[in-house]
Amino acid sequence: MAILEAKHLRKDYQAVNVIADLNLEVREGDFTVLVGPSGCGKSTLLRMIAGLEDITGGELLIDGRRANDLHPRERGISMVFQSYALYPHMSVHDNIGFGLKLEGKSKQDITKAVREVADTLQLTDYLDRKPSQLSGGQRQRVAIGRAIVRKPRIILFDEPLSNLDAKLRVEMRMELMKFHRNHNITTIYVTHDQVEAITMADRIAVLEKGNIRQFDTPRVLFDTPANPFVASFIGSPQMNLFDVTAQNNYVVKTAENSEIRLPDVSLALLSDAKVIGIRPEHLKLQSEATGAGLSAKVDLIENLGDESIIHLLAGEQRITARSHEPVDCQIGETVFLGFDSTRAHFFGDQQNRLSR
Repeated sequence: MAILEAKHLRKDYQAVNVIADLNLEVREGDFTVLVGPSGCGKSTLLRMIAGLEDITGGELLIDGRRANDLHPRERGISMVFQSYALYPHMSVHDNIGFGLKLEGKSKQDITKAVREVADTLQLTDYLDRKPSQLSGGQRQRVAIGRAIVRKPRIILFDEPLSNLDAKLRVEMRMELMKFHRNHNITTIYVTHDQVEAITMADRIAVLEKGNIRQFDTPRVLFDTPANPFVASFIGSPQMNLFDVTAQNNYVVKTAENSEIRLPDVSLALLSDAKVIGIRPEHLKLQSEATGAGLSAKVDLIENLGDESIIHLLAGEQRITARSHEPVDCQIGETVFLGFDSTRAHFFGDQQNRLSR
């Protein structure tokens, strides 16, 4: 069942269109992530859902009710901001309970609700402290507590972990996932970090220039991206994409005039393909040209302990390979990159995925 629907949603700032004809359906209890590069419209969309931005066109439905003109307080939505937005002069207790105070709840009811939330978020020992006396992760938990204490139908997160260091981001990511699993509150989460998106989401909407390019589960987005943009955005390191200009006898030439051998792919598919994608983990360094693959020169090797990231050049085309085995090559050496052709992705004239 959909708890939130955006139908042909549009947002203009005077003559500038930020979101154009956007459609989105969020199911009750889902953890939905909006991901995309800076300026793609994901935070603007979140603020439109929250009621902090006016809607230029289209409809926003919450529980089947038109919400375009509803006051934020009437939407049953809470929001956690990137900057925490805590009141520095208030204690943790008062920060969490501030929304309930505005609603006219009694002190007894507020204290009971705050203590329940503090216990859930492991903040009970910090209720008398001020925000300045807390770590970044603790402040973020206070912001989350303030959002959930009102028992919202939907909770919105606007890049809540971007101000934390790498270790704390991983810890907070796990806490948010556990919290969602335990409370099952419908969540819409904005991030530019596709690793966060893949690890946390039930479904991901990938945005580009105010449009949703694909909306599906992390597994589907990774295995069957609908277009080159999604293919390059989901996955780290990103997928290698080759613009194909010509093909002959199961060998395709790229725009950089390098060659990719694809002996097990039909000529009909190769003739329709305009872009070919291969993920770094599907490339394997080989001493000789056998099967599908291409030649490239080693440019840089990153040794990361459990894996190596190999950066290569095929003409001017940059290629990335990932290996979990010891790398037996030198910088400047020309190698053959073999791969299973069933792992390659093919896209056509309209940048759409081609079926095999």
